[in-house]
Amino acid sequence: MSSEPSSTPSGIITTETNERLIPSSRRADGSVRRERRVRAGYVPQEDVQIYQNRHVRKQENLGAITENLEALNLREGNDGQQSGETLTNKPQTEIEIARKIRTLEKKLIQIDKLKEKADLGETLLPEQQEKVDKSDSLREELDALKKLLNK
Repeated sequence: MSSEPSSTPSGIITTETNERLIPSSRRADGSVRRERRVRAGYVPQEDVQIYQNRHVRKQENLGAITENLEALNLREGNDGQQSGETLTNKPQTEIEIARKIRTLEKKLIQIDKLKEKADLGETLLPEQQEKVDKSDSLREELDALKKLLNK
């Protein structure tokens, strides 16, 4: 180990003999607090890491990755930009295409139900009318994805 004992945010130091201690300190009135041993396994509140869910950790990792990519782009010039473009234009997998097909089919089922409502004489909300208007483009996209999946 190093000659200097390792320290934590709470001030607990680990000596070379793996003994954890709170070092002696001086009070405001000038008296000295004695050095105290810390039991094995005790983690003070200051040393407990804040819980971060997986989405927060993922965002932090993405930030580090983008910084690294920017540094590479600056070093490599145009070559780095081309490699960055190829990373974003990755081909879709069959699973992603199948998922997209299922979602489009669900949307088309909803649109058919809305058309039936309109045929019965009910007035549609503007958002519902927009959905109905998009049905042709959704059907075209669905057909294109099915052709892509069958290739």
